[in-house]
Amino acid sequence: MECSAEASERKFLLEEAVEAISLNEDSQQQEGIHASTDTCWQKKGSGRAYNSLSDKTTYKHSSLPHGKDLKSLDLKSDLEKLFLDKLVPNSKKLANLASSQANESLNMTIATKAPKYKHYSASSSLSYRVSSAVLQKNEGYSYVSEVHESSGLSPGTETLKRSLKLNRKRDRKSTVSKTREGKKTTSASEEEKKFQEFWNGRLEHPDQEEIPEVMEIDKFDKEAITVAPLLVFDLETTGLSRSSDIIQLAACSKDSTFDTYILPSQPISKEATNITKITVRGNNMLYNSKPVNFKYPHQALTDFITFLSECSCKPILVGHNIKRFDCHILYNALRFYNMYSEFCSHIIGFVDSLDVFKHVVPGS
Repeated sequence: MECSAEASERKFLLEEAVEAISLNEDSQQQEGIHASTDTCWQKKGSGRAYNSLSDKTTYKHSSLPHGKDLKSLDLKSDLEKLFLDKLVPNSKKLANLASSQANESLNMTIATKAPKYKHYSASSSLSYRVSSAVLQKNEGYSYVSEVHESSGLSPGTETLKRSLKLNRKRDRKSTVSKTREGKKTTSASEEEKKFQEFWNGRLEHPDQEEIPEVMEIDKFDKEAITVAPLLVFDLETTGLSRSSDIIQLAACSKDSTFDTYILPSQPISKEATNITKITVRGNNMLYNSKPVNFKYPHQALTDFITFLSECSCKPILVGHNIKRFDCHILYNALRFYNMYSEFCSHIIGFVDSLDVFKHVVPGS
């Protein structure tokens, strides 16, 4: 296999050398500025070429006046000075330009034969694996049968069928990739792949949540607590989980009240609808099948903070069983919109009426 790979390398290197010599001879016989291949004049992404040797084209320039060619004697003389004085003398150096796609393709083929995670570099089979990759790149998939035949073995009927099928598939793919439609398909698939990688990165660990740092709790001012007004509040949500959205936020004190409906970003469960009588149909929010005015979460939370700031003193928020449910829902919403710090600056704290009842009436 190694001998076959070396022979294949010598054959293709010889073909490249002969082609380079013929190009150099043609360039030495010509004078002035010439385009050796049409690809030098391709418009990027168009797939249409202009043959500078035959001077035949029907292409209309999208960025030039009336779509016609640019004509200027002064510009022509400046370009001739640039090309003839600087670029033409160094044409042999500038002509050795190539794409790295062939090398990347070969590297990918070698990686399939000798994966890095297997550490074949310390194995004696590495040379055979690299040789097989070189043969597959140069000769196609029929190299297996050719190596068997050169070793005095049967090329294998099924092996020949398989290699012929793979070679046809590779030739068909190569032909399509050179067309304009093939390039568009490749570009679209690359964009889709990038988009998929982006979302996979965001959803890599959907069941994990970042645990915030432990916040420093300020000591309560006894005098402030004694004069602080009590503000009773309650939430209605889309479900019973702590990741539910708020669909209604209400609060009241002796002097003022606050009530607003909030359009959720997730569907309302049947259990929640049976309790709250709130439903969402399209962009409409209904209570008892009647439309109600609603706000988006950010605006609703902003209005609630404004309502708290208008209190004469920082209030204490009171709710029933809020320690297990309501506080977590409200905290998640405030943290999501980066409003938690501002919210905390307008209140003293929370009181769970359920714990108060248990303390006042033990065993209830």
